[in-house]
Amino acid sequence: MGSALEDASTVCLATFRRDGSSVLTPVSVVGLNGALYVTTGATSGKVKRIRRNPAVRVAPCTFRGRLLGGWQDGMAEVLGDPGLSAQVRKAEQKKYGWLLPLLPHLLRLIFRRYADLVILKLSLRQV
Repeated sequence: MGSALEDASTVCLATFRRDGSSVLTPVSVVGLNGALYVTTGATSGKVKRIRRNPAVRVAPCTFRGRLLGGWQDGMAEVLGDPGLSAQVRKAEQKKYGWLLPLLPHLLRLIFRRYADLVILKLSLRQV
């Protein structure tokens, strides 16, 4: 996995609809144990698309989604391991500092339907 993706505060995550068209979403990520991890709403569209088709593409981007680098292909999975969740939260705290405790609350305020959060594991192909 490229260190550009691990070091990026935001990456563009491309998930795929049933018809094969991609949906691009800027997400905050942390690198841990050779994979990227994303915290998101359990009922979000990206989670539904990943459950149907785990193929993803990832590229570094700005907070608003402007690409800053090339795409890497990979696979995503929705995790439910509480032990890993604690490790990911610790890595997020180290990377994002004081902003992290606000994130779940902001997500819930902005998107009320995202009461439950899940962690996505993004395993990228080595280039």
